[in-house]
Amino acid sequence: MNIGLVWKYTYQETCHICEKIAQIVSKVCRGIVRYAEIAGTARACAHLSAQGYHKEAKALMMDLKRMKQQ
Repeated sequence: MNIGLVWKYTYQETCHICEKIAQIVSKVCRGIVRYAEIAGTARACAHLSAQGYHKEAKALMMDLKRMKQQ
């Protein structure tokens, strides 16, 4: 086996696999962050509404609707 074959199978192939794994992990992390932002905003709206700040809660809900559409 020459150095070209070793280079191809050890570096190029593993880099391709690592790039795919990094893309998947990145996509999953973005999804988790987005979910947490939406859940946190909804919870804040519920607390604001329970405390009587209905205008502020409505403004947050409109922002939440915008976040979900993106």
